[in-house]
Amino acid sequence: MYADDILLISASVCKLQNMLDICVSVGKSLFLSFNSLKSQCISVGCTWNYKAADLMLDNSVLQWANKLKYLGVTIVSGRSFSVCLDRSRQKYFASANGLNAHCKYVFEIVKLQLFESYCLPILLYSVDCISLSKQQIHELNVCWNNAYRKIFGFKAFEPVKELIYFLQRIDFRKLYDLRRLTFLHKLASLQHDVISNLLSLHLASDDVFQLYCTYDITIYSKPSLIKRGVFAMFENYATECTLFG
Repeated sequence: MYADDILLISASVCKLQNMLDICVSVGKSLFLSFNSLKSQCISVGCTWNYKAADLMLDNSVLQWANKLKYLGVTIVSGRSFSVCLDRSRQKYFASANGLNAHCKYVFEIVKLQLFESYCLPILLYSVDCISLSKQQIHELNVCWNNAYRKIFGFKAFEPVKELIYFLQRIDFRKLYDLRRLTFLHKLASLQHDVISNLLSLHLASDDVFQLYCTYDITIYSKPSLIKRGVFAMFENYATECTLFG
């Protein structure tokens, strides 16, 4: 629950209907009503295309949707949990174009800092707790690399790995890994039974296990060690690109 938005998660349609009935009952006791036109259902899992059941919200039928927006994140219906980043990319390009229009003659380093303050957070929004696909990471990485090309006058086919490294920064792929590792570290420090149980299951997944093995760290590593490991990995990659490029 966040502000006036409520997200209900259930493994079965029957239980979900029970949860809806409870929300309606509690809402009436508080003199609150829910708008069924602004409420939607989405299914994720093996039976993700199962939409035959009519779920009721205060005697109104809820619509099944292919996409659902919650807290600025667009969740997509499918066999596994996934998100759509089209809206984030649109906002990013709108912000980047507006910044370029107003900072045409600004010094390059200053413009880069402005991009990092106003444009990069749009691409990084919510990536801490979401497992993106390789294609999605590639698309966001291209978006951020193009910012460097635009700022420093690189051509579309020219690599910017060395430039990013010499500016003492890391590319979007490593930024994504750093945000995920930092987020998991914060979760591990929380004293919460539900989070601890879910976190242990998440750490057992192949992608998270590979993430920690890549940087040779653990979930209990200090944030400074995590950051140093990610930057060192990008330094090695950038150096190899310089030697063999």
